Amino acid sequence: MKKVKGFCGVVLCAGLAALILGGGIFYARRVTAYRETPIKPLATQRLSVFNEIEDKETFRLCARRGMSAKAPENTLEAIRLAGEAGFRYVQLDVAQTRDGEPVLLFDETVNRMTAQRGALARFTAEQVSDLVLDNGANVEKYTNVYIPQLQSALRECAEYGMTAYLTVRSLRAPEKLYAVLENSPVPYVLFSTRKRVLSVLKQRGEAQLCYQVRAVTRENLRYALENDFALTFDPELAENTDEVLTAAAKCVTLYAWTVNSREELRRMEKLGIRDVLTDRIIPVRSTQK
Repeated sequence: MKKVKGFCGVVLCAGLAALILGGGIFYARRVTAYRETPIKPLATQRLSVFNEIEDKETFRLCARRGMSAKAPENTLEAIRLAGEAGFRYVQLDVAQTRDGEPVLLFDETVNRMTAQRGALARFTAEQVSDLVLDNGANVEKYTNVYIPQLQSALRECAEYGMTAYLTVRSLRAPEKLYAVLENSPVPYVLFSTRKRVLSVLKQRGEAQLCYQVRAVTRENLRYALENDFALTFDPELAENTDEVLTAAAKCVTLYAWTVNSREELRRMEKLGIRDVLTDRIIPVRSTQK
């Protein structure tokens, strides 16, 4: 009997060890595959060659995450390229470090953009300033690209007179974000996918707020109207038909997120939607220094 129990114990331990080892290998492979998938640069086209667009000057093109088609997203380098390309608007993702400092990062972790691992909330601003980006469009062409602080990003926007569209998904330390915004050298609009964040920002008295959704539904439109918010939407989503968007555009300001093709831009023109976030379409004029 003791031998049977002993044998069962050995089998159980061996099975548990195999499970742990297998899980470790599976996780390692996933991480390796994830890190071995670099963000590649994208082909861009200048709006001036879109002959089918009748009124090019009325579009307010916004560079999504800076000019992320040609430089690592949400970096000073991407902001600089957007300004030189002639963008008057730039969208940036804002997150906060463990000590509450607002920095530019889309993800909740640093995994995708750096060689480090872990949630951004585990790192202080000083620690984040030492994280070199090793992913992003043409990252190999840049030396020591870092996750920038929001304050530095806004100063870079000011160099080119660009309005900043700031996407805020969480408020770890609202007062530190407010401190930066109060001294912003450029106009800005605050976007968020989360009603709780928008509610906090509204209580502070932020005038220009935008609710980021995928579909323009009755519920989303009602919420935007009740709070005097703009709406962003995904033009490729089937629910966002021309009829729905035409009706919504009469009530609220609409931002199309994201438009990268001639066909979609032409559709926005027909619908009268002029605020467009894009990765690939470059403004008519360049402001290259």
